Amino acid sequence: MTLLDTVVTSREALLSRILSFAGDSILNDAEPTGPPLAGSELASALKHGANALKAAAIDAQLDLAAASFVANDVAIDTRAGLVRLSSIFKWYAGDFGGRAGVIAFLKERLPEGEERDWLRRQGHHVKLIHRPYDWGLNSVR
Repeated sequence: MTLLDTVVTSREALLSRILSFAGDSILNDAEPTGPPLAGSELASALKHGANALKAAAIDAQLDLAAASFVANDVAIDTRAGLVRLSSIFKWYAGDFGGRAGVIAFLKERLPEGEERDWLRRQGHHVKLIHRPYDWGLNSVR
């Protein structure tokens, strides 16, 4: 196991998968904390235990990105009892702990409001509709 494996837990790896599919636009609303680290700077920071990367900061950025992705991607139809979401959640359902884990992930990250409250009341008794993934998004710069 490398030092990077030690720093990046499976939770962060999963969220980074979501980010890799969703693109950099997810973080547009985030306040930058400084210039991005180049590969060699990142390696140096990890190797020498520098304070440039702290687990709490990584967690906060990943949580923000995941919440933004869910807020912009997930559509809930309370009357039909449907949750429409990206195929990413189907492809990586095992990383979430299966269908129940996907629903729990959504319950935690949906914006506060009627839809989130509805999903929490439904438990796991909702129908998930996975939208086809738009591969064209990967080429947008």
